[in-house]
Amino acid sequence: GVTADTALLLAEVLGTSPEFWMNLQNRVDLWEAKKERARTRVADVIVGVAAGAAAWRAGAGEPACSP
Repeated sequence: GVTADTALLLAEVLGTSPEFWMNLQNRVDLWEAKKERARTRVADVIVGVAAGAAAWRAGAGEPACSP
């Protein structure tokens, strides 16, 4: 990732601001966190569906979460 020191260097060499580079890194970090959260939610749904299907196949005939 872009550190504060790297942002200062890039800004000096490329004639931009260090804030530009730090904001860019923050946007990348946020994008990666959103992707990971979406992956986790999909995995949770798959595990839940698999557990319900396993209970149904075991002969319960109803989802495991039934009262």
